[in-house]
Amino acid sequence: MSNISYADYLFYTNTYHGNGFADATAAMPFLNKASDAVRRAIRYKDEMRVPTAFQTEHLKRATCLTADFFNAQGNDGTIAGSVSGYSIGDVNMQLGGGNDADSRSMAVYGVPQRAYDELIVTGYLYRGIRDGW
Repeated sequence: MSNISYADYLFYTNTYHGNGFADATAAMPFLNKASDAVRRAIRYKDEMRVPTAFQTEHLKRATCLTADFFNAQGNDGTIAGSVSGYSIGDVNMQLGGGNDADSRSMAVYGVPQRAYDELIVTGYLYRGIRDGW
């Protein structure tokens, strides 16, 4: 796991206008974890070719969206993405059903749907062969 985030706390608060964290100390573990998820989603293609300013902006926004998602889930989103429900006696639990957009996006890319929407425009989610990659 990397300790370098695409987005720092200043970007999170001033550009993305996030308010899910009290301060940088609380935000950075989530931003770092989210950056790792974004890197895996794009299969580290940003290391093969330096991102343009446009791509960088969307990578940062996807990171912030993913950090907020992880924070709201209370984890890295995998439980909500993988458990569709169970019952034990009188206890019935259902987390993020398997049909919602975030669950599908988490299962395929490891980031929530809104982050996927930011990443799709970068070209980094393309899974085929492309000249120059």
